[in-house]
Amino acid sequence: MAAASPALSASSDSGAGVDARAARPSATGARPELRFAEGQRVTARVGEDDWQAGTVVGLWYSEEDWPATEVAPYKIALDDGPDIYAPLDDDLVVRAAKDE
Repeated sequence: MAAASPALSASSDSGAGVDARAARPSATGARPELRFAEGQRVTARVGEDDWQAGTVVGLWYSEEDWPATEVAPYKIALDDGPDIYAPLDDDLVVRAAKDE
C-alpha cells in the first residue's frame, strides 16, 4: 500500500485546530475530539489555493516509518487523486464539504 501524501498545511494563529504533535495521547491515553468522523465528506487543501473533495477514511493516521507518537488527525481519500493525510484538524487544512 502506498503512503499517503500530506495535505498542504499552514500555521494557524487561531489555536482552534488539533495538530499532529498536539494529537498525541495524554497520560491516560485520551486524544482530543476530532471534528469529522470516518465516512464524512470533506474538502482538503492540496495547494496554495487548491481544494479537493474527499472522504475521511481513517482517524489518527500514521505510517510505519513515523515515530510512535506522531499521528495525523485524518486520512482522506480524494475523489480525484491519491489518499492524503491532514496534519491539522483545522479549517486551514480540512473543511466540512458543502452540499454537492
